[in-house]
Amino acid sequence: MFSLLRLRRDIGSLHSQALSLAAIGNFAGAMSYIINPKYSDTLVARLDADQLSTPFDIALRKIVLAPDTRAFVLFPFVTTENPLIASSCVQPVDGSQIHKAWVAFRRLIWLERDSLQCETELNRLLSSQEDLDAKNFGRLMELMADPRLVHED
Repeated sequence: MFSLLRLRRDIGSLHSQALSLAAIGNFAGAMSYIINPKYSDTLVARLDADQLSTPFDIALRKIVLAPDTRAFVLFPFVTTENPLIASSCVQPVDGSQIHKAWVAFRRLIWLERDSLQCETELNRLLSSQEDLDAKNFGRLMELMADPRLVHED
């Protein structure tokens, strides 16, 4: 997450770029995708019956990270979750905090993000946070994410 935040700042916020997954290193979801028609049969073949019980984004990640696959991502993200995601039948029923945190992250990295809306969502999530070590670590990450500070690579 931290490296994607830094990458988003480096790229800027006016447009997206097609980056190789090697530039990002990994991904944690599939919001939307374009498949080269020449690859579609190969993709279908790789989505074997064993993976039908695996969430699609996890199965897709395994396939696109294979050494013989070329995959790209538009970054900053050009799509984000619909505001009605909480009522989706495919989302966790328990409304877990970690799922909500991932939603907030994807909205923060989105090309058309609304920083004030992101702040409101995060404040709502953090209001129930009780773990002091987690709070302190979050505050430390806040300092480290400040672009005014010099980072050592």
